[in-house]
Amino acid sequence: MARLTTRQVVVRGAVILVVLCVMAMISSFVVQVFGRVDGVEFSPHMVARREFTYLQVPLLNIQVWPIQRSTITGDLEKYLVNKKYVSVVNKGARWDLAAATSGTTANNSGDAGILVEYLDAVNQEQEKAWVEWSNDHPKFAKQFWPVVFSVAREEMYVFVPSLFDVAKRAATPNELSRMLAESLAESYSQVAEIELELGDDEMAVEFYSRAIGYAPKDSELLKRRAAIYEKLGDEEKANRDLTSAAELTSKEAAD
Repeated sequence: MARLTTRQVVVRGAVILVVLCVMAMISSFVVQVFGRVDGVEFSPHMVARREFTYLQVPLLNIQVWPIQRSTITGDLEKYLVNKKYVSVVNKGARWDLAAATSGTTANNSGDAGILVEYLDAVNQEQEKAWVEWSNDHPKFAKQFWPVVFSVAREEMYVFVPSLFDVAKRAATPNELSRMLAESLAESYSQVAEIELELGDDEMAVEFYSRAIGYAPKDSELLKRRAAIYEKLGDEEKANRDLTSAAELTSKEAAD
């Protein structure tokens, strides 16, 4: 076997180097274009928003670049904190995904995106719609915003649209308070039913309890929770709920 000349070795080495450089450039291009992940996170506890970006190997989803984050808290969030409609809670603060895009794929919305969309809403004058609403209805805002962020902190973003709908329809602060309670009682009751169908009786009790917290005079909710307590073998709590439900029914009949 003939030995390679020095020139041949140099040429072969140069070719290999060029090939490796081209492959590295292609890999870098693929990662930059198809492996870039951008997104927005929202913290209902800190009443803040931030964006993030990082690189990953496409298809394999192996991260190859550290996550970079920057704060982009919106005007409405700042307004709510400044007006003390919502308090910042740093302990146990959680960041929820609002939206994310990966490479050339379409936007992937997280549950927090439901609330963020309302926070970013603008009116015909391109002003923050809910800032203007809060300025025009301070007594409403004082009741409304704590409720919205309370459900967000419980990760119940799916309740948000109905709450904003109530805020639009309520004519007085007292009516707003009543309608918010009714909306949340109904929403928690629906979640309880879903948990019951999934076979998670304990979570069903938990959500019925939250519903009852907003509608303590709803005898039907008490009966539903009593049925689950009985199923779980807790006769004492079942009887207590049934007794309360019977008392409410009698009082309603008397009235």
